[in-house]
Amino acid sequence: MKVAVPGIFSSFNGLVASKHRLCMWHILQKFPVKLGNRLCKETDFMEKMKKYIWSSNIDIDEFERGWEAVIKEFKLEGSTYFHKQGDTLCEFWLRYQSAMDRQRNETARLDHETNYSIPTCISTWFIEDDAADLFTRAIFYKFQEEIIASCVGMQIKRMSEEVDGVTHLEIRDVKVKDKLFKVSVSLNHVVCSCKKFVMCGILCRHAFCGLKQIGVTKFPRTLVLNRWTKIANSGTSSDSVMVSNDYFKLEQVSLTLTNIWFDFREAVNKAGLHSDRLAFVQRTIKQLNTDLDNHGGDVVEFTKRDHMAAMVGDQPSGELTVLVPECCKNKGNYFKRMVSIREKAVMNSKKRIRKCKKCSALTHDSRTCPKKK
Repeated sequence: MKVAVPGIFSSFNGLVASKHRLCMWHILQKFPVKLGNRLCKETDFMEKMKKYIWSSNIDIDEFERGWEAVIKEFKLEGSTYFHKQGDTLCEFWLRYQSAMDRQRNETARLDHETNYSIPTCISTWFIEDDAADLFTRAIFYKFQEEIIASCVGMQIKRMSEEVDGVTHLEIRDVKVKDKLFKVSVSLNHVVCSCKKFVMCGILCRHAFCGLKQIGVTKFPRTLVLNRWTKIANSGTSSDSVMVSNDYFKLEQVSLTLTNIWFDFREAVNKAGLHSDRLAFVQRTIKQLNTDLDNHGGDVVEFTKRDHMAAMVGDQPSGELTVLVPECCKNKGNYFKRMVSIREKAVMNSKKRIRKCKKCSALTHDSRTCPKKK
């Protein structure tokens, strides 16, 4: 991953330069296994790491300096876990298949929960009801947490006059001391200096506070990411045959496609279960398809391979240098993942310890008990 990610996602390929980093799961779960429980539990190593890992209000340079300081303090510069990692291709494939199976089952369960149950709205703000109709259940609860926090934990320090439809605010969060968040808000868009929406796609509490201040009651459609919606798998902008290198044009097309899907879903909901209304919707769609066919233009064949090439670049040409390894560790069932040493120890600790029925000792049983003789 350290070699592949910078090679594919680079500025030479027309993409944003990226670098592989350890995720939260690696840091919290794999550190005790790879670095030892003595370092992670008997020292303040994890506490100092969490100070820089979980903070979203520090910049990149401060994070890098803090990370390097902790590594040097505990003398981990030569640790093989940080510098020499790697798995065979077969081990990766087995783990990948197991993860995908779990993901499909979990996705089916969550889709059923989202489509056939109604969440409870806490506030009286109409934007919360709108978010419940738009987003999946898990994402809605994250938005709901930010909405509630925007109502009870924000203090507006300064608010400017509206200029060209945009209002600028300085908001203080009671949970973040000595820091003011700058919010620029309009009726259909909002930008916050905390950049939570840019980082994880969830609108922050400061942005909701700004939207509430100017009287917005409907969730801005420009801030709705298709991957969070209930209809994400029924049709997305990635199915389009048009791929543009112009970022702003692509954003505009993506927004238009999102609005089209919202309008279509709203029309189907209005039709309900009435057969005559549904037949009218079907006739209208067929007539629209006929008009588009008569409009002219050749249909471009756009395969899945072309779509992947548009996202990550074309396949390299020439001789292949990455081959399947000759020897690999593939012991075990195809559907059963390999259990780590840590998990085995946890499972063994839960088992009932066998004792001698005569003297309750652990080194023998009742048949070989010395007291029996």
